[in-house]
Amino acid sequence: MRYTQNGTEKYLQFSSDTYSDAELKSKDQFVLSSIGGKPRILQNLTIGQYWRINAAPLNPWLVLIIIAILIVVALLIF
Repeated sequence: MRYTQNGTEKYLQFSSDTYSDAELKSKDQFVLSSIGGKPRILQNLTIGQYWRINAAPLNPWLVLIIIAILIVVALLIF
């Protein structure tokens, strides 16, 4: 999907099959809400529906690092 944000043309591509079907026709009016500069909610004003757009999943290594830090902090406290 092509959209404009702050005068800059951008593209939004759905690459996950976990999203429910989003319905947009060429004449539909829609709003793309963003948080932190990233699209998060797609609203079709013509049919009154919306879809949440999830952030990309965390890197598994990042998750392991966070868990290791939490374990170290827990050991230092107890």
